[in-house]
Amino acid sequence: MLTKEDLNQIRDVVRDEVKTVEKRLSEKINIVDIKVEAMDTKVEADHAYQKQAHNEIMEHLIESNEINGQAQDVLEKRIERIEKHLGLPPRK
Repeated sequence: MLTKEDLNQIRDVVRDEVKTVEKRLSEKINIVDIKVEAMDTKVEADHAYQKQAHNEIMEHLIESNEINGQAQDVLEKRIERIEKHLGLPPRK
């Protein structure tokens, strides 16, 4: 049969083990928190990069469309002059 002293010793050992486990768990949680923060930072950086790339692509598309539109206007005016010079009826 266990004595009161034996139970107190067991209780002390269990408390020490619980403290050790809690300490390890706390350290692991801190490590996970650090990794999550690092991942969040990477995701934010990737998002910023993708947004910048999207904006650059859109700028290039807009610039290209403007250039194409200007070239089309020049061609349409040239066609009108040629048609007028040749006496052709205007296009519809």
